[in-house]
Amino acid sequence: MVSTTDWANLNELRATFNSVDYFGNGLYIFDIMGSHYRLIVRIIFKTRTIFVKFFGIHSEYDKLDISVL
Repeated sequence: MVSTTDWANLNELRATFNSVDYFGNGLYIFDIMGSHYRLIVRIIFKTRTIFVKFFGIHSEYDKLDISVL
């Protein structure tokens, strides 16, 4: 799905994934399976590039310092 999509901004991303939040500095946080898992990615919309920064369970996410990602 991601390889065939051309999001230009957060609103377009939310149209596909309504559980995404913007953290800042290009980082987006996805709640997966009712917030049991978290996925943090850096998205550069201009170049259609996504970097996976973290994937784990909610308790691991709670211990994470997102500002260093």
